[in-house]
Amino acid sequence: MNFKRENIEFLGKNNVLLRGWLYSPLVPLNHSAIIMTHGFSAIKEMGLDNYAQIFCRNGNFYVLIYDHQTFENKLIQPISIGIWGTSYSGGHVFVVGSREKQRIKCIVSQVPTISGKKNLTRRPHWQIILLEDKDCLFINKEYIPIINETNETSDLSNDFYHFFIEKYPSIQWSNQMTRRSIHFYSEYEPWESLKDLSPIPLLMIIVKNDKITSTEDQIDAYENQVLEPKRLVLVDGGHFTTYDTEQESFSYSR
Repeated sequence: MNFKRENIEFLGKNNVLLRGWLYSPLVPLNHSAIIMTHGFSAIKEMGLDNYAQIFCRNGNFYVLIYDHQTFENKLIQPISIGIWGTSYSGGHVFVVGSREKQRIKCIVSQVPTISGKKNLTRRPHWQIILLEDKDCLFINKEYIPIINETNETSDLSNDFYHFFIEKYPSIQWSNQMTRRSIHFYSEYEPWESLKDLSPIPLLMIIVKNDKITSTEDQIDAYENQVLEPKRLVLVDGGHFTTYDTEQESFSYSR
């Protein structure tokens, strides 16, 4: 093993304590870093460690993974920063890149969220909750399950159930969210930031049968919103194929 991993914690926005992993090459050849976060409600233990090991081992990058939306790391001062996001955070990297064009040197977005509003139309159960709560959205503190653990009426598809419930049964993942999260998700439109990314190089990794964040939306955004320099990698499988199969093929660390 030519890298080490250490647990880290640091304060983010509003002094919230954030925790994550920092992967460091034992013999660093450069001082470039990749910052990684997971998708909607997912945590770093759900497959991101394999990606980080590949990037650190094959690309000699520092890699930071954390479980939050905010990042303020003072542990290293890299010469250049690349950002990597998947699913929900695949949309985050569009927004961050458009706002941090002087600091971000490259972006990788894997099976990204393109439009919260469009995704909501594919989730009728969420639409019902949103309509029911429209008059008391910000005072209702009730938590609701993200996934029906009986898998009888799961509104996020069998793929979602398999990934969160069956694939990682031993991980302490919390199957709950606030009703407000659905409202915020419905108003989240990462595609609006795409036109502002250039000249940051963007790599988009898209699967051919994405029922969660829509292959069609992703390809349309890539073709009609993203400016050069850009590259598209289209692979077989569904939304969670990128975590279920050999991740070396999705990493392109070489």
